[in-house]
Amino acid sequence: MYRSKVPIMANNFPNKILPVLWVQAEAYLQDFAYDTLHLAFVLVPKLVDYGKIFTLLLALLFAALAFICSRRKAKVDYDLNGARLNLIRPNDTSVIENHPWN
Repeated sequence: MYRSKVPIMANNFPNKILPVLWVQAEAYLQDFAYDTLHLAFVLVPKLVDYGKIFTLLLALLFAALAFICSRRKAKVDYDLNGARLNLIRPNDTSVIENHPWN
């Protein structure tokens, strides 16, 4: 029956039988073992999640500060009469070199 070439339902039946075994075991651990498991599987993943959220918010804060600072630096200053003020830029060294103290 098993080697029959006729496609019957039990053709590959020996390959379909799975061994079934039921094992029931109980373990009682000491408190330090439960504390270690709690630390490894509960506390550390929570800390990692909180760390991810904190670093994301910190990165967004730094990005916002950088954007605000770049917008302020590019802003043109005017005096009360509407005339444009000449500001000393950090890359303008000619003003510093011609200063009377030098």
